[in-house]
Amino acid sequence: MIDHIYIEEDAFEYPKTKEILTRTNLPYSIIKQHDFFNDRNSDWNKSKKRLLLRTFKGKWLKKCPGTKNLICCNYYVINPIINCPYNCSYCFLQGYVDSPYISFMVNLDDMYKDLSDEFKDKKDHFFRVGTGEMADSMAIDNILNFNEELVEFFSGFNNVILELKTKTNNIDNILSLKKHNRTVVSWSINPDKISINEEIGTANLNKRIEAIKKIVEADFMIGLHFDPIIYYDNWESEYYETINKVFKIIPAEKIAWVSMGSLRFFPFLGDQIKNRFSNHEIFYQEMVKGADGKYRYPKPLRIKMYRHIYNTIKNINENIFVYLCMEGRDIWQKVFGYMPDNDVTVGELFIKYSGPLKDKIKL
Repeated sequence: MIDHIYIEEDAFEYPKTKEILTRTNLPYSIIKQHDFFNDRNSDWNKSKKRLLLRTFKGKWLKKCPGTKNLICCNYYVINPIINCPYNCSYCFLQGYVDSPYISFMVNLDDMYKDLSDEFKDKKDHFFRVGTGEMADSMAIDNILNFNEELVEFFSGFNNVILELKTKTNNIDNILSLKKHNRTVVSWSINPDKISINEEIGTANLNKRIEAIKKIVEADFMIGLHFDPIIYYDNWESEYYETINKVFKIIPAEKIAWVSMGSLRFFPFLGDQIKNRFSNHEIFYQEMVKGADGKYRYPKPLRIKMYRHIYNTIKNINENIFVYLCMEGRDIWQKVFGYMPDNDVTVGELFIKYSGPLKDKIKL
């Protein structure tokens, strides 16, 4: 997926940079500093094949920004990787990041120190941390060889769970790991109509299922994200078939959580979507602008979609923990029959109702 590596000067001497260059043998260029501003109108398909090695000077662990007035799942994020080689038509990154290059922060010792200090300082706090907010956690791990050390690092803390979120089947780097008791490997799941037509370049549903099988056999915990759920003709039957197909191969006791969220995007994504995916019918459904400024399906349709997927899952196994992403308390009430008080309450639900997490979180 990567055909050239760019390295900012201050990143060149880091061990991770040397390792990547030695292992991949890809052509590279050393640059003073990347000019992100001039990349805004780049050819995204071409630029997504370029890897930029950089350093990061700020605070690594951050609370997921969530959305004002909506319930967040009390999630934390680290962003050592920014951007993704895939071309999902709905992806917010295409209107959010400054450059279509894939950036990787090589000063990892700084990251590990920052995380270690935070986790040790707040031993009575549950941290659920993901690397998939600004990137696909696994997409180019064969080049970065990063997740192996990350999984091992997280295994040393009793109050922390790491989530690696992906749409790929590029999971071989972590299959042989033994210290993975703090890691959940999660997949974004959609019917083939969506994974093939809208999640361009990703593994199709069958390939994701094969990857999930391997991860289950390697004894990892599993997460599933039906997000974004997308409305189209025959969506009900196709989501029903997809859910049953996926859950057929995953033992319920291995499923840490399942999330649901509907298609949503900010108005500023409009121009990028229009330029890159103007013929994609999913953007021509009725959508309304919410208080957070994002466009979503009308509430009655979102509730109908969530209930359909939730009931399908619960009919398979009623003990699987399911939550909503970026929705208000009223939607929680209408879908689940209860509403969380706040973000912290949602975080507590993971410990209380997620079977695989009950014995792993020690505060």
